[in-house]
Amino acid sequence: MNLELKSIKKPVYCNDYRSDDADITLISSDEVYFKVHNYMLKAHSVVFRELLIDTQMIKTDIHMDEVKSQDLKRFLDLIYLETVSIPYNWIETKIIIDLSLKYECFLIEERIRTRLNLQIEQEPWEIFILSSYFNDLNLAKKSLLFFGRDPNKRWFSLSTLNLFDASQPKLNYLLGLLKTINDIHQGQPPTPSSNKIPDWKKVSEKFQPLS
Repeated sequence: MNLELKSIKKPVYCNDYRSDDADITLISSDEVYFKVHNYMLKAHSVVFRELLIDTQMIKTDIHMDEVKSQDLKRFLDLIYLETVSIPYNWIETKIIIDLSLKYECFLIEERIRTRLNLQIEQEPWEIFILSSYFNDLNLAKKSLLFFGRDPNKRWFSLSTLNLFDASQPKLNYLLGLLKTINDIHQGQPPTPSSNKIPDWKKVSEKFQPLS
């Protein structure tokens, strides 16, 4: 008789989230285990607050198949830590924004917004993109003030727009920006070959997402 021994895969835990007194286990899409406290989740998330009313859920591992371990750790850091580094990369930041919106973590949203305000001068285009996902008109207007300093976006218009850039912001913000630039310059926005750049102060004042 041949007996085939099958190895049992041991759980891989995140070193920063494996407290012995934690009563909830979150599992990322790449199967990393995070042991957290239900009171922390309930304090920061409307969705978790309602979900964890059921005491059976506290005893059950919660699979978060939509998020990788690196992103889940960043998300939890914003819940647990007083000081935390929020990624400047807009794609990584958007993942956290999507999680905070999905789980209705309003304090996380506010922490991200505060940090984005500090990055406007250095990353105006990225901040404009993220403002579209927050639907934050004031943040978008602030970012537009600094487009003139960005050599890659200084002459932003329909004629200079590429497919990759077009795919990044929410469509209503992108179309609203293109319309505002076009209206202000009467259908002839400045180009790199001209001696002028768009009037970004006026664009900021007049900008509205397309409804």
